[in-house]
Formats: sequence, structure tokens, C-alpha cells
Amino acid sequence: MWREINQHGNVGPGRLDLGSVGHIIKRTCSLAGLDPALYSGHSLRSGMATSAAADETPERAIMRQGRLRNRAMVDRYVRRSSLWKECAAAYMWL
Repeated sequence: MWREINQHGNVGPGRLDLGSVGHIIKRTCSLAGLDPALYSGHSLRSGMATSAAADETPERAIMRQGRLRNRAMVDRYVRRSSLWKECAAAYMWL
């Protein structure tokens, strides 16, 4: 859960709403010189699932952490990570 932190470093009691998370990500990308149009709150969720799958984390753990309801959603989030791992050309010594 993401929480508000004020300018004095005090952590707020409640969670941030989804719009706030997206705004923070886009603002941080801008400050880092990245195109904010390419990033969103979804990027964090997808990145977690993709990294976890690349490290061979069990699907049930990815589902629980990412709050994904079924295995089809896991496949949707990590599809790109398996692209080179399951590359047919790798079996042909290419």
C-alpha cells in the first residue's frame, strides 16, 4: 500500500488513490528525463510480475502479490518476459 508522505517526512494514515500513484510516476519520469506518456501505475504492476516470472517465481505468488485473479492475467502481464526464454530459434542453435 502506498501512503502519503508530506514535506516534513510524516507518513499519512491512509492509502493513496490510484490517480495519485499515476501522477507521482509520471512526474518522477519527467524529472528523470523520461517520456511520462510511456509509464503509468500499471508499469509497476507489470514490472513486478515480469521480473518475478523471469526469476521463476511460482505463478500463485505472482497472482497474490499482483492481485491477479487468474492465470490468464499472469500470462498477459509476463508474456514479454518469456519471449526470449521460449524462443524456438534457441533450440535450433541460432
